[in-house]
Parts: sequence; C-alpha cells; structure tokens
Amino acid sequence: MVLRFCFIIVTLVAFLFFHKQANADPVTDLAKQALNIAQPNSFKNNIEYCGLIGYHRSGALLFSPPIPGFRNSCNPGLNPWAWRDVVATYHTHGAHTFDSDAEVPSVEDLLADFAEGTDGYIATPGGRVWHVSVKDRKAYLLCDVDCIKSDQNYRECEGLKPAKEYTLKTLKRRIDTDDAVCE
Repeated sequence: MVLRFCFIIVTLVAFLFFHKQANADPVTDLAKQALNIAQPNSFKNNIEYCGLIGYHRSGALLFSPPIPGFRNSCNPGLNPWAWRDVVATYHTHGAHTFDSDAEVPSVEDLLADFAEGTDGYIATPGGRVWHVSVKDRKAYLLCDVDCIKSDQNYRECEGLKPAKEYTLKTLKRRIDTDDAVCE
C-alpha cells in the first residue's frame, strides 16, 4: 500500500514536470527526475539506487521508485507494476570519494546495459547525467556538474575530467591510463 502511494506521488511529480518541458525527450526527462529523487539517499547511504523507466500496462510512461542496492551495484527488478515495456534503467553512483572514478559510467555499467539490451541512465556524485545507448554502444554525457542534485562533498578532480562520450574501448583506456592524484 505504501509503495503504491509512493508510486502515485512519483508519477504525479513526473507528469507535472514533463508538461513543463515542451520539446524534451520524455524518457530522458523521466530519468533525470528519477535520478534527482534518488541522489540524496544515495549520498547519505553511499550506495547505488536504481529503478526502471517504461510503459505501465495502462500505457503511461513512468519510472519506478528508486530502490537501494549496494556500494557498486543495484538490481532494479523486473516487474514491480506489471510493466508493458521497460525502455530504460537508471541508477546512481553513491557518495563522492576520490577512491573511485564515479563521474563516468563504469565498464560494468556499459556491459550490463548492452547485455540486457536496455538503455541506461546514470547519475554521478557531481550531479552529471549519462545516457548509455545500446544502439550506439556508447555512453553520452547528457549534462555536466550540478545538472541534478550533487553531493555537497563533491570536488572536481582536474586530472579526471570526463570526455563527452565513451565506448567500451575508450572507457577501458581511461581506466588503464588513470594516473591522476586527487584529494
């Protein structure tokens, strides 16, 4: 019952926000809304939060409420409200730390989305939003720092500024050549 009420509230917020955006992509808009809602708990608990974006059996394009995962993974489940068609997943990257390169999608993020055949949206501690396109087999930076809520402890590492897009190959190269020291 509580989950159903939360779902209705989240849906209403998404509906109102969507109607303010005249020419925007509805899936991207919903992803940003869902990620913005998930960010505070992700920072507080330093774990990933995730969910689904898709068409409910009623035909409405919705996102599921964010559910908690683990430090470096999250499984949004498959059928919380009898989805007619899941079109994307979304997840956060937890709180800011210089111990991980959380301002870009991970290799595992791309591999999971490609294997599932479902686009993904990712929020970083700095408030960046990424779109993993299965069709293009790339991750695209949709918006930069503070696009959505960011961790109050976030500090940019000059040696690790992200590119605007990554393939698996260029993302692996970033990891292999990472010699930046950030504090």
